[in-house]
Amino acid sequence: MSRPNRRGNIALNWVKLVALFILAGFGIEVLKYIVLGNFISASNRVYRARNSEAKTQVATLNRFQEFFYLEKDGFANTIDALGNPIKTQTEYFNYSLQVGENAVFNYGMPRTDIYEMASWGFLFWKRSTSRTLKSYVGGVFAIAESVSENGKQQTVSVLCESAKPNFSKIGKPRLENDQPICPEGTVQIGY
Repeated sequence: MSRPNRRGNIALNWVKLVALFILAGFGIEVLKYIVLGNFISASNRVYRARNSEAKTQVATLNRFQEFFYLEKDGFANTIDALGNPIKTQTEYFNYSLQVGENAVFNYGMPRTDIYEMASWGFLFWKRSTSRTLKSYVGGVFAIAESVSENGKQQTVSVLCESAKPNFSKIGKPRLENDQPICPEGTVQIGY
């Protein structure tokens, strides 16, 4: 009678154990991809929605400034003077404007004093929401040589978004050949 080879059984058990760890690790990675992928996708939708608020508000300020200019032959120097079309502070953004020579610049800046709870597993921490939000600037320009049929000076506008998340004030758009140009580090997203 032959005796069983214990070394062979031990080696085979080790191979099975290693294969089990590899398969378990692969399974965990697949689950992480599925779960975290959905979580990351959902959080990206939240940040896009928050940024969408600022885009809409700055575009609203641009339109109100254009209407104000047509009626008063000048730009409003406060949001109150426009009739309060928007709040100057929302949950995630501050809004302001700055009047220049023949132009006005409307800003939507992420608030730096807002934090949200983040977690990973059983760990929780506070993180600033401004690290995922972008800055916005809108510009409305009065074109000196362009006059409409009713004798009023015409305006052109632009809406710019920072190329990456940013909580500091971005530069002002400029006018070249009667066309508004976004400042460096931003992308034109509207008029």
